[in-house]
Amino acid sequence: MKILWSNNITVLQKIGFSTTILFSFGVAAIFGQSDNESFDKKPTALEQITVIATRTERAVKEVSASVSVVGMQEIETKQPQSLDDLLRSLPNVESTGGPRRVSEKPMIRGLSGRRVLTKIDNTRQNFQSGHKGSIFLDTELLKQVDIVRGPASALYGSDAIGGVIAVTTKDPADFLKPNQEQGFRLKLGYQDANQEKLLSGSIYGLATEELDYLIYATKRVSGDIRQGGGEILANSGDEIQGTLFKLMWTPDLEHTFRFSIENHEQIQNTPINTEANDPSELSIADRTTERNTIRLSHHYESFNNEYWNFDSIYYRTEIRIDEKRRLDNRKDEISLITNGIELVNQSILKLSNIGSKLTYGLEWYKDEQTGFRNGETLKTYPSATVHVTGLFLQNELNWKNGLELIPGIRYDRFITEAKELSSGRYQDQLSPKFTASYKLKSWLRSFISYSKGFRVPNIQELYISGIHYGGDPEGIFVPNPNLKPEKSTNKEVGFKIEERNFLSSKTNIQISTTYFENELDDFIDVSVYPVKFNEKISNIICTNQGDCLYFENMNVEKGFISGLEAEFSILHQNFEIDISHSQTRGRNETNGQPLANIPADKWVLRIKGDIPKKDISGIWQSQLTELQDRVPVNNNIEKTPGYVTHDILVNWKIHKLMLNDLDFKFGIENISDERYRKHLSRLDETGRNLKVSLTYQY
Repeated sequence: MKILWSNNITVLQKIGFSTTILFSFGVAAIFGQSDNESFDKKPTALEQITVIATRTERAVKEVSASVSVVGMQEIETKQPQSLDDLLRSLPNVESTGGPRRVSEKPMIRGLSGRRVLTKIDNTRQNFQSGHKGSIFLDTELLKQVDIVRGPASALYGSDAIGGVIAVTTKDPADFLKPNQEQGFRLKLGYQDANQEKLLSGSIYGLATEELDYLIYATKRVSGDIRQGGGEILANSGDEIQGTLFKLMWTPDLEHTFRFSIENHEQIQNTPINTEANDPSELSIADRTTERNTIRLSHHYESFNNEYWNFDSIYYRTEIRIDEKRRLDNRKDEISLITNGIELVNQSILKLSNIGSKLTYGLEWYKDEQTGFRNGETLKTYPSATVHVTGLFLQNELNWKNGLELIPGIRYDRFITEAKELSSGRYQDQLSPKFTASYKLKSWLRSFISYSKGFRVPNIQELYISGIHYGGDPEGIFVPNPNLKPEKSTNKEVGFKIEERNFLSSKTNIQISTTYFENELDDFIDVSVYPVKFNEKISNIICTNQGDCLYFENMNVEKGFISGLEAEFSILHQNFEIDISHSQTRGRNETNGQPLANIPADKWVLRIKGDIPKKDISGIWQSQLTELQDRVPVNNNIEKTPGYVTHDILVNWKIHKLMLNDLDFKFGIENISDERYRKHLSRLDETGRNLKVSLTYQY
């Protein structure tokens, strides 16, 4: 298979990125000679565990898929303001929407929005509405982020056509030190690109020997964002506050119960289209976004019966947005309530010469969407409900010779109702997958996979109607309740290498490469077409004297996406270098044009070092993003210039005198104050950003 390596890197970018690579040798000398701390403990830094790819606990190196994990230590060191700060350095993962965190939407392999399933502590995040963003959380609460690239519908159903992002929040055990029963944590932070002040605090401990608790609260207040080059993005500041309350009850070694209540509230003044600038301030609105989630889960693992490793969860998430436009006091109130239940069990079967682990379960959830404008029904956010029931089965078969086969299948049934529109629909979907891997050597694993993915049209795509914008012509949304589900057929091939004590030295090496091809059918896109005055189409009459432009969601595209992800990591004592590269190509098979939403090719270099005796660690990160000029003609999609950014992050745990248990973090993002924008974005990203935080934990 021929991979198209881009040559569209400017000379300046080459110089900047090459200089960074040379810089790494200097860093290596510092961290390599500063400390001769025992090497035996350090290789575990490369050992990452995930459960999202197969729903079973596995080391990332053993997963036959393209998977990334961002752990708590890296999250803390990066001091992220939004999820994008954790995702943008990963292969073929981006966030679209510009620098305002309220507008950020994750993208995996060129697919975004409801084509990427996002979960917070196993609860689906199904909200989607125009330019209002889709993920509402405070990164202070995060313990781990798992990312699966590629369709995962065989395990997770609709919305996983592009991949899965699974976010896990912190537990009481993540704070308690050995032999500690009670504790508290206080954190202060500041970032200067938007003058953000951060205050967070937590109380945690053991109420009894069986009951753990965590009370966590955080608040951020930020001003307008300074973009690369010094421009100020007006109306981009916000105020965020979040709380998390968790109880963990372990009555015995086989049972664990978790109960949590989480609240996230964001208040801001912003253009109604948060992805754009509005210097006239005619569309500025006062917006409050709130998410409330309740979860109750149970884990049972029998020590005497290998047929039972059972997980269950019930959750309720309500997302509410209240928006008041300043120009005319127009008030919009929209909400999405999701109730869900998931039951999953794992059974180990004893077969001759074959290891077999069955994973099977049931998922049910219901979305209830409502929208009002000045007390009347909001046609651009129609009221409707969706009921979803899914059944899935997967078997992990292992032979002693290193062969592994993982077949899986899922059945989903969807019932959508819009009573005010007297409309409803029923549909079902079958999603198979098959993965085969073989351990050629103790240090080399190869794999191939085939999977089907799908996405059922959401409520807005089916039933949105009303005025998009006024003028001549007038923009009108037209509902299309006959939309078909989007479907994908994904094929992947890859290999993973891990060699410990390479060439008999204290060096560990990891290499992974994945090539994929994804065929998309019935891709949903917005079709825009002119309609004459008094002409009737889809039961809607154009009443505007200057004619109309109708916006209608339609199954119009057959697409093809292919690409590559490659990662290399070398760890020697307290020094580590990670290099990754990703590229994606997309083609509209209907008209032969490039797909518009394909991200630019990306290189990332990360240099990490520790001085254990001083409790100091640091990360240097450089990201080179190439020119993206593969855009469809006559589609108003701009080419996106390439750019290079550099970040530095330092963490120092202080253990001296009165400063014992103090943690100081310092960082500079976009050191060169590069002015750049991401592909498809209309706004420049954040400029140079100095960040500091101080944490005291007792």
